[in-house]
Amino acid sequence: MANSSEKYSNDFKETIKVIFNETECSEWYKEFEKKFNKIKDEDDEIIGKYGCSIGAMELILFIRKRMRDEGLAPSIILENNEFEKNSKEHYNFIINSIENYSPKFIERFPCTYNTDIHKKRACIMKEKYDVSYNLIYDYDGWNYENLINQNSEKIKLNSEDWITKEGHLYYNELDHYLTYYVGLIKRLIEGQAKQMSCQDPGLKEIKREIELLKNIRKN
Repeated sequence: MANSSEKYSNDFKETIKVIFNETECSEWYKEFEKKFNKIKDEDDEIIGKYGCSIGAMELILFIRKRMRDEGLAPSIILENNEFEKNSKEHYNFIINSIENYSPKFIERFPCTYNTDIHKKRACIMKEKYDVSYNLIYDYDGWNYENLINQNSEKIKLNSEDWITKEGHLYYNELDHYLTYYVGLIKRLIEGQAKQMSCQDPGLKEIKREIELLKNIRKN
């Protein structure tokens, strides 16, 4: 594995420890590492866009479950998985979910929360794509049918997994960042990427707040 992927892999592990207040000796973290190591296997091939692989999807679903359990993501059902992308219905659903069902996300990442809400409300108010925000990142673009088809006996998606025909609808910018990071590491391993590039305002903000948490943990 290339040095760049090793560097980002180590940072991602530290990110997970900080977000979930985990240690390497916990049972959950051991399971996380097992799933993380799978994306480094040669047999775990990229099968779609943005670093999508069977291992990557299994890993991020495992992380999202913990996010919901911790109140870092809304543990509610996506009843309509066919609403129009970037529509009022789409953003109203996200705003309501973040404001009313993600208490710990708001508490731990207040600046990211404000960026998230402002981004989506701006879209709703203008009723059109706002060029000052990169709204195309509200789905991960991964095909979870591939995961289910290959692991039908093992993989059971939860009703709280927001799976749509365009991939998983992001819960918030934390979900976006962690999914992007998993995909980046997978692409680095395969030689399809060189470094992290967080241009979206929400990604920049969540990265900044996570770094603050890392510094607090060190001290």
